[in-house]
Amino acid sequence: MSTIEADKHEAPRDAQMRVLVVDDDVGLGQLIVKRIERDGCRCDVAHDAATALKLCEREQYQLLVIDHSLPDMTGAHLVRELRERNVTTAFVVITGHGDERTAVEMMKLGASEYLTKDTMLLKNLPLVVNRIRDESSATHRLVKTERALAESQRALSALIGNLPGVAYRCLHNDRRSMKLISAGCKSLLGYAPEAFLGDEELAYTNLIHESDREATLAAIHTAVAQQTPFAIDYRIRTKGGKIRWVSDHGSSVYDKDGTVLAIEGYISDITEAAEAREALRTSEERLRQVVDNMPVLMLAIDGEQRIVAWNAECVRVTGYPSDEVLNRDYALRRLFPNEPQRLYFIKRMTSPEEIRDGVEIAISCKDGREKRISWSNVSSRISLPGWRGWCVGVDVTERYRAEHAYRESQQALIAQKQHEKEAVESELTFLHDKLVRQTRLATIGQMAASIAHEIRNPLGAVRNAAYFLKRKDTMRDPKIRQYLEMIEKEVETCSGIIRNLLESTKPKQPIQEVVDLVSMVEDTLCKVHPPSWIQCHIQIKPQPYYLYVDSEQFAQVLRNLLSNAIDAIDQDGKIIVAAERGADYDTITVNDTGCGIPVENMERVFEPLFSTKTRGTGLGLTICRQIVQDHGGRIELESSFRQGSTFRIQLPRSPLVSDSPT
Repeated sequence: MSTIEADKHEAPRDAQMRVLVVDDDVGLGQLIVKRIERDGCRCDVAHDAATALKLCEREQYQLLVIDHSLPDMTGAHLVRELRERNVTTAFVVITGHGDERTAVEMMKLGASEYLTKDTMLLKNLPLVVNRIRDESSATHRLVKTERALAESQRALSALIGNLPGVAYRCLHNDRRSMKLISAGCKSLLGYAPEAFLGDEELAYTNLIHESDREATLAAIHTAVAQQTPFAIDYRIRTKGGKIRWVSDHGSSVYDKDGTVLAIEGYISDITEAAEAREALRTSEERLRQVVDNMPVLMLAIDGEQRIVAWNAECVRVTGYPSDEVLNRDYALRRLFPNEPQRLYFIKRMTSPEEIRDGVEIAISCKDGREKRISWSNVSSRISLPGWRGWCVGVDVTERYRAEHAYRESQQALIAQKQHEKEAVESELTFLHDKLVRQTRLATIGQMAASIAHEIRNPLGAVRNAAYFLKRKDTMRDPKIRQYLEMIEKEVETCSGIIRNLLESTKPKQPIQEVVDLVSMVEDTLCKVHPPSWIQCHIQIKPQPYYLYVDSEQFAQVLRNLLSNAIDAIDQDGKIIVAAERGADYDTITVNDTGCGIPVENMERVFEPLFSTKTRGTGLGLTICRQIVQDHGGRIELESSFRQGSTFRIQLPRSPLVSDSPT
C-alpha cells in the first residue's frame, strides 16, 4: 500500500471515505460509483487524467480507482504525475486488457490492488475498498497513539528537567555510578550531567562529605538489603568547594529474582533548613535559663518521673493546660501511652551523654491526635537543681507529613508511568490483532466469492438432476433411492458451507426485535435433531423470556452452538440451555457434557477456518462471535478436556424488553 499522509488523507473508520473513480467508460464508472457508495463511501468521477489531476488538487481523497487505459495518458503516467505533485493517496488499478508486466509496473508504483474488468469486478472492488478503509483507520489510530506516547514522554522529561533538585538512577555500588541524572545537578552540585555519565565518570560518592560518607553508604546498603525506601540527610562538597546539606530520598529497583537493578531517587537542597537546625542546636547548648514563652517545647521531670516544667509552647502543641500536667503521676503515661516509647524518651532526656541531633518521638495530644516532636536533651549541658532531666522540642509534624506525601507522590508517579506504558502496549497489541484478523477475513472474502461463483452452478445442476431422477420409475429400486437421497444431502451440505463462507465475510446489520428465547431454543432443537442418547434441558426463567435481537441471526448462533454440542457428545450425555437476567446484561449459556476442548485449542476456536471436525468449515464460531459483537455483546468459552464445554453469551439489556411483552 502506498504511503498515506495521516493528517491530510486518513479518516476514522466511522467517517465517509472519499473515493475518486477515474475511468473513460461512463457506464462502468457509474456502476462502480453506485456499488462503492452502497458501502458508505462518497465518490467523484473523472473520465480522463487531466480532470483527475484537477480534482486531486482541489479535494482530499482517501482512495483512487484508476483505469489503466485513459484517453490522454496511462494509469501509470497519472500515478507518476500525482507523485510529482505530492499526492500520495492509495490507489487501485482496473484494466480490461492488462498483462503481468503491467500489473508488476503498477504494484511497484504502490498500487493497493490490481483488478481486471470481468464479471467479478463489482464483487471484488468493494472488498478491496473496505480493506483499504480499515487499514487507513488502523494507521490513523496508531499515529494518534504514538503521538500520545511521545507527548507523555516529553511531559515527563520536562517535569524532571524543571525539578529544583536532582532526579537520578544509579547502580548499587560504592561509587553510586549514575546511569541517569537530571539537569538540576548543575545548579546543586556544580557539575553538568555529562560529568557523571561520560567514559571517565565522576563518582558521586566522592562528593559526599568525608565525615558523612561511611554512614550514608551504610544506610543505603541497609535499606537495599531490607528492600525499603531510604531518606538520608548528609553534606556534599560542590565543584566550587562549597559545603551543602542535601536530603536524599530513594528506593531500589529489583528484577523478578530479587536482584537489585538500580537505585532511583531524588536529591534536594536542605542547606537552609540544616543550618537553621544547627543554629538552634547551638543555641540550646548555650541556653542556661528557659523562659515560658520560648517558641519551642520545654519539658522537665524530677526523680519521681513527674513533669515539673511545661511551657506555653507545650500547651499550644498538645492542648493540655499546665494544671493537668504539672506534678501529675499519670502525665507521662498520658503523653506517651506506648510504654517502650515512654521509657526511651525518659532515657534520652536524662542521659549524661551529649545529644547533638534531635530525637523524633511522637507525643499524644488532648484531642487524640499524635504529633512528631524533635527533642534535644539539655540536661547534659545545663544541670538545674531538682530537675533530673529536661529537654526542648520542635514540632516537626508538618515536615514529617510533607516527607510522607513526597514519598507517596513519587510512588504514584512511578505507578502512573507503568500504567501508561501498559496501556500503550495493550492498545498496540489490540491494533495488531485486529489488523491480522481483518487481513484473514479479506482473504476469506475473496475465496468465498470465488467458491460461490464456481460451485453454486454445478451444485444446482446436480440438485436438478437428482430431482429429475427421483421422479422416474427408478425410484422403485431402494438402492437408487438411497443414493439419490445421499446426493441431495451432500449437495445441501455444500450449499451450507458456501452460505457460511459468505456470511462470515459479509455480516448483515442486525434488525432487532423483541423475541422469546424459550420458543427460539425449542425451534432450534427441532431443527438440529439431537439423537436419543442426548438429554436436552431448557432452564430459562421467567417464561416467556424476551430478548431484543435479530431473530434470524440469533437463531443461527443457537443452531451453531447446539450443533457443536451434539457433535461433541458420542455417548450418553446432556445439553443444558440456561439464561439469567442481570442489571445490565442478559447471560445465555449452552453447556454440554461432551469431549471438551484441549487447552492448546482454546484460544483458536473463534478463528476463521480453524476446526477440529473432519467435515467442519471452521466458520461456525467465527460467525457466532461476529453476530454477538454486532449486537453489542460478547461470547466466552469455558471448557475442560473430556468433561464438557460451556459457551456464555452476554447481551446488553434493552429498555424495550421486560418480563412481559410490549
